[in-house]
Amino acid sequence: MAGPDPDYCLFGSGVLGKYAEHLAAEADGVRAAADIEHIHRMRVASRRLRAALPIFAECFGKATYRRWRREIREVTRALG
Repeated sequence: MAGPDPDYCLFGSGVLGKYAEHLAAEADGVRAAADIEHIHRMRVASRRLRAALPIFAECFGKATYRRWRREIREVTRALG
């Protein structure tokens, strides 16, 4: 059986990378607790990242996929 299409995985890395950037961009604002909007935007970014990750699961090893899924889920839960 052939592995996943490299172009598909490259596209997936772009999508997931963009969502991860959005998530990281709100971290300082969440830590500072200056504006509730930072928490809202970080929640949205974490949910989008969690929703997109399974679509590109075949591009990762099983252990890597499970670890990322678990870590993203923990972030989402921590944000409420």
